Amino acid sequence: MYKRIVLLGMPCSGKSSIGRAVAAQLKCRFIDMDQMIEQRTGMTIPELFEKKGEATFRKLEEILAKKLGQTQNVVISTGGGIVTRPESIEALANEESYVIFLYRSFYKLVSTPQGIINRRPLLREKSASEFHAMYKERMPLYRKYCTVEVKNETEREESVRDILEKVREESIHFSKKGGTL
Repeated sequence: MYKRIVLLGMPCSGKSSIGRAVAAQLKCRFIDMDQMIEQRTGMTIPELFEKKGEATFRKLEEILAKKLGQTQNVVISTGGGIVTRPESIEALANEESYVIFLYRSFYKLVSTPQGIINRRPLLREKSASEFHAMYKERMPLYRKYCTVEVKNETEREESVRDILEKVREESIHFSKKGGTL
């Protein structure tokens, strides 16, 4: 029986906005891991990368993933790079997690407005070819850890409907607001 829904995907794939909408429909708590790290450190993710480095961010992400891997009745939006650290993703992608990979084509991702891309520290400095290399490296990892893949190529509402349909097919029911940290 699944206790939580975990969303994976590249930066700018819609994990936060779709996750928030899915959680609202399921009447459960939504957790954005990047936002939670920002709240706990008092820094934005770009500031954290700049001042403390990616290694510090990844360690904080791992600690949080281990805590969130014990929650229930929650939809969790992960950071795009969580799949690059097995100790982080495996804490969340366990037998009690319904893990959804939000697929978005490379061409859709690179057409994301620059203002949004600039809030992602690993994207803001990358050329299109470097971003494509990251995309190619991560795709097999997202697929390795997911329970199901959902496309986010058109309207957000369509992806939300697709996820809710899959959740119904799996008979995932969250009985109450849950997940305290």
